[in-house]
Amino acid sequence: MTQPLPTPEQPMFFVRPSQLAQMRDPLHASWNRALASRDATPPSGIDLTQLIDFSKMNEVFASYLEVIGLPVAVIDFNGVVLASSNWQRLCMEYHRNHEGTLSRCLESDTSLSRQMQDGTNYAIYRCSNGLTDCASPIIVDGQHIANLFIGQFFLQPPDLAYFEGQRAQFGFERDSYFKALAEVPIVAEERVPSILKMLVGFANLLATQSLAEHRARTAYLDVERQVIERTQALARSEQRMRAIIELSPIPKATVTADGHISYVNAAFSRSFGFTLAEVATMDAFWTRVLPEPRARAAAVATWCDRLNESVAKGLPFQPTELALTCQDGDVRTVIAETVSIGGEAGGEDSRLIVFYDITQLKRAESALREAKERVEAAASAGIVGIWDWDVVNNRLVWDQVMYKLYGLREGDFGGAFDAWAASIHPDDRAHVEREIQAALRGEREYALEFRVLWPDGSTHYLKAVSQTTFDAQGKPLHMMGVNYDTTAQKEIQLQLDKLAYYDLLTGLPNRRLLEDRLQQAIALAQRKRRKVGVLFIDLDRFKQVNDLHGHQAGDWLLKEVAKRAKACLRASDTPSRLGGDEFVVLLPDVLNMDDAVSVAEKIRASLALPFTMDDGQLLDISSSIGVALYPDQADDARKLLMCGDEAMYKAKQGGRNAVVACA
Repeated sequence: MTQPLPTPEQPMFFVRPSQLAQMRDPLHASWNRALASRDATPPSGIDLTQLIDFSKMNEVFASYLEVIGLPVAVIDFNGVVLASSNWQRLCMEYHRNHEGTLSRCLESDTSLSRQMQDGTNYAIYRCSNGLTDCASPIIVDGQHIANLFIGQFFLQPPDLAYFEGQRAQFGFERDSYFKALAEVPIVAEERVPSILKMLVGFANLLATQSLAEHRARTAYLDVERQVIERTQALARSEQRMRAIIELSPIPKATVTADGHISYVNAAFSRSFGFTLAEVATMDAFWTRVLPEPRARAAAVATWCDRLNESVAKGLPFQPTELALTCQDGDVRTVIAETVSIGGEAGGEDSRLIVFYDITQLKRAESALREAKERVEAAASAGIVGIWDWDVVNNRLVWDQVMYKLYGLREGDFGGAFDAWAASIHPDDRAHVEREIQAALRGEREYALEFRVLWPDGSTHYLKAVSQTTFDAQGKPLHMMGVNYDTTAQKEIQLQLDKLAYYDLLTGLPNRRLLEDRLQQAIALAQRKRRKVGVLFIDLDRFKQVNDLHGHQAGDWLLKEVAKRAKACLRASDTPSRLGGDEFVVLLPDVLNMDDAVSVAEKIRASLALPFTMDDGQLLDISSSIGVALYPDQADDARKLLMCGDEAMYKAKQGGRNAVVACA
């Protein structure tokens, strides 16, 4: 015989079950849409709608309602229902649909939120409209962001008198209101702990999912922010570099890895006369600037060999001298250098080509070389003095030319060795004496160059060559030789040296001499643990002077700027002109950045004073100065100049007539 099922020890879950068919959707209710439209910022700063897919959550809540029979919802601090199953009709059509009872609902929600913030992990309460709800906080990354609700039920049969009073107060129709009230389930009080346990677990599950999504989103946004900031920084850096290149007085071009010229600066077009469209590729460039095929083939082969060697060995590109034909047919001599400047992501590097115009230098060197050859030809044609020294009797005999070479008359010279030695420049006498004694000992021939002082105080350069005769015992008897004047040659050589190392217009050291002295200063600073400073100076409004008053006024102004800058410096400092209106001052021994900035401010203040031309016209300019120190900002000469240049550019951007220290 079949045994009957045992009677459960616990009462049924519901004393009175829910009427699921009568329940309504709160999400699209007018009151919920009105609350959601207020666009209030979440107090925690975390927007739960960005962390959870509530469309899927609604499906889960609907299934829960069908299985358990109790409404479930996620509600934020403003009373907005974010996700939910259907709700009891009593709430939907009456309590949440009337302004008076809705305010009671929202007050209950706010009160509950305060309880959750006190640290409790759940709460069970009777709302102001008479129904019982349970809630548990959703906490993400330590922040209370919303509440999970399960409720809209009674623990005891409802107090009909209370609800009759509420109905009358708010004008609800009696029969329909009490019909909706009868649809609200009554839950066995013994089942409430199970409801709360399930509620807390569900809230923790939501919090865990939300936390994971929050952290992932935060990490993604942080990476995105870094990418955006880095991209913007690179764009700003590229804009600054492009501006520096464009404003540079030195011709420059950028070339892609496949040989396309992507950019030429204004100085390039001014110097060579070609636009970017006319030299769009390196092949087009070579064809235009080297029209003779053989010369072009040789120059391109040298260029490619040096470029390949530079890339393969990781060495600096070897500067290449080129004679380039311009658009107008003029031939200009340049020193061309190239350096990699990076490329697009994943692509090969582009290169920057810089053309240093040395046409004036080459022409001046050629003219001086021709003059030197003419002087040497004149010397070899007979302007040579002959002398004979009787070593034993100390008698020195000169011909007529020798007197001219020493600026003397015959009666002014007594013919003794000491009288001749007295005319030698004091700084050269010891060296001349050593060479004569070496010749008398038979160690080497007498051949040297020395200076002589004429009676009028002028200095002249002479070259002497002689032979010595000895007796059988090896004692010196005679020295016979010649002297000829090399003063003109010396002066030409000094001018050649000046052309190579000094600026023709201002007389200041040029880039080559500056870089040599800067290398020496850094080497000494390394040994002595000193600091080296550079001041990178660019004149403000100099172009306006050229445009308004002409290039002669501009050249005059550059020479005056050089004078004022030198007047602000010590003898050990080196002012130099790089070209155009750019100057660099080398401070080989400074205490600190304040020391270097003080010198820069002195120069800036001096250059800010008006310049008065001979005709009384005033020229008003100023200067932007960048300051950099070794080893504080750079560990070699090239980087130090780059730092100074960048600081100068910041001074320009900041309004000009300013001194900016390299950061």
